[in-house]
Amino acid sequence: MINGIDLSSWNTVTDWKQVASWAQFVILKGAENGIPDKCLSWAPDVRKNGMALGIYIFAHPFRDNPYKLAQQAWDLERKYECTIPSALDLESPEPKVFIGQPHNQKFVSSFILNYIEAYYKLSVQNPIIYTGKYWWKAIGDPTIASCCPLWCAQYSQTITRPGGFGGWKECDIHQYRGNVFKNTEGKIIVPGGRCPGVVGDVDLNTFYGTIDELNFIGQRHL
Repeated sequence: MINGIDLSSWNTVTDWKQVASWAQFVILKGAENGIPDKCLSWAPDVRKNGMALGIYIFAHPFRDNPYKLAQQAWDLERKYECTIPSALDLESPEPKVFIGQPHNQKFVSSFILNYIEAYYKLSVQNPIIYTGKYWWKAIGDPTIASCCPLWCAQYSQTITRPGGFGGWKECDIHQYRGNVFKNTEGKIIVPGGRCPGVVGDVDLNTFYGTIDELNFIGQRHL
């Protein structure tokens, strides 16, 4: 297992050497609503300090064009010299939008499949799919993306490899910490993620493999 973090412009990094003392890979927010994220300026720092680099694209399936989104992901991936295949971030809209709405479920499933196919034609590899179990179950638990590496968001006190949905037996990357998680009474259930060189809470991830396996993960799932 190897450690990694994902970052957006909401984060503040003060010392990349300290980050590299803990993290072996960094996934930067690439874009949302067609607008590249400012944190992409950190890409040279990630590479300079010997960490594997990837990006994620935050998707809004009801208003994004999957073909344009795949093209943007591929363009950013090449521009910033990423070593990890880009990830499609699927967590919007909220799961309640899909309850009792099979048309919405079918529409989003088609969006995801079209993105995967478009990205594959450009890169000859499958994209990483970032999502959570409850969101994926809400869209009908389709198996259309089981050919892709799974980056699963599931916060927990201990690192236990999640999976068991969408045709995935288990995830490849586990996002297990982020912002501090509290119950309705304000009690901390899961503490916030912390990484040297990053101010405040940050998303922490584990990849279940080696750095070489991570860099070629999109081809391993073909």
